Amino acid sequence: MQYNKITIACVLRTPPTNKSYKQKVYSNLDVIRLKRGVENFLTLDHNFVCLTDRDDIETPTITLIGNTPSWWAKLELFRPHLFETPVLYIDLDMVICGKLDEMIDHFFGNTFMLLGDSRKSVMGSGMIYFEGDHSHLWHTYNRNPIEFQKKYSKKPRYGDQAFLEDNTSFMAMNETVNPKWFQKLLPSTVPNPESKILVCAGKANKLHKKEYDNHPWVVKYWSSL
Repeated sequence: MQYNKITIACVLRTPPTNKSYKQKVYSNLDVIRLKRGVENFLTLDHNFVCLTDRDDIETPTITLIGNTPSWWAKLELFRPHLFETPVLYIDLDMVICGKLDEMIDHFFGNTFMLLGDSRKSVMGSGMIYFEGDHSHLWHTYNRNPIEFQKKYSKKPRYGDQAFLEDNTSFMAMNETVNPKWFQKLLPSTVPNPESKILVCAGKANKLHKKEYDNHPWVVKYWSSL
């Protein structure tokens, strides 16, 4: 199936203020970098939007409204009537380094997709593709958000990605397209020439770390934007 337009979405939720929160605080600059990466590597007609609770984001935004702390804010993608086109969600710690049109052409016609392959114990939610109405995910979560946050608080059944796996049918992105298009990014990574997305996964492995200051592909495709 082919479409004439797609929505590229990201999420930026203000983190908690308690001292135990150790992760890098993302900013408007990270949203702008992702948007520019999309613009550089996607020729298909598209909208870009950030779901956020902030008022300093310099892209089109949708206001977060629910009890969705941290990564749970991704579930607001499935609120009813938000999007009229297929949607590709991308985490702010992804580096776009290759043309996206061919990848998205392969995604079209798939109802719901998560990053990863079926050999993994848990899919990733760093990229999510979906078409149509998936508001059952939003409604299911909102029946008892505190209970779901507690249920999915320990590995391996962890976070929003485990919730999505358990509550919808999905395809694995890495089994739908060339798996070499996705490459896990580490400070020592030498990117494959076929890579389109560098996946910076894990709490301890973030693009803002000093180890990435001189990484050639991070400099070329992320920090220089």
